[in-house]
Amino acid sequence: MLVFNSFLKKYGSTTILDIPSFLLEDGLYWLKAENGAGKSTLLQSVSGILPFDGSVLLDDIDLHKNKTFQRKAINYAEAEPKFPSFLTGKELIDFFNETKKGDLKASMDLAKSLQIDHALPQKISTYSSGMLKKLSLILVFIGNPKWIFLDEPLITLDVEAVQTIIEKIEAFFAKGTSFIITSHQTFSINIPIQNLTIENKTIIRN
Repeated sequence: MLVFNSFLKKYGSTTILDIPSFLLEDGLYWLKAENGAGKSTLLQSVSGILPFDGSVLLDDIDLHKNKTFQRKAINYAEAEPKFPSFLTGKELIDFFNETKKGDLKASMDLAKSLQIDHALPQKISTYSSGMLKKLSLILVFIGNPKWIFLDEPLITLDVEAVQTIIEKIEAFFAKGTSFIITSHQTFSINIPIQNLTIENKTIIRN
């Protein structure tokens, strides 16, 4: 469960998000809103990339006060991922599996399914945007997160890769992981989807 209390995100004097109180039970959520409404900002804030005022509790633990728990409990894949260019894809996958106590074989199997395994020995600086997207999707399914945030996960993916990611979402959901997904593309999944949007700088249920 995610609980927002007096959540406020500003850039300078401009308020992007102002969420007085909101509760998200465990589940799968599709977050839809206009471009610039704050979808990515919300996910980046809760996952620990951006600072914010107020509090977000995950299972009664304040994410502001427990960054180690936050990094373990929430995995996030950006819409336009960026990684250290001097590393290889395999080095980054190894690092994530070590720090998150993941399953390296599962990561390599996913890389093969996404047809990116051949590129893993190469420096990330040589990767196309599509390869970076696939790498980010491998990394986001490492460990045993309580929540996974997927920001436009289906962009640049072909039909087979989309189906692979859908199956991965279903498998993690079955193990107890909850999801917030932003996507302008429709998708079919065997999980009940709850719809959210951002209006007037706050989250509401559709």
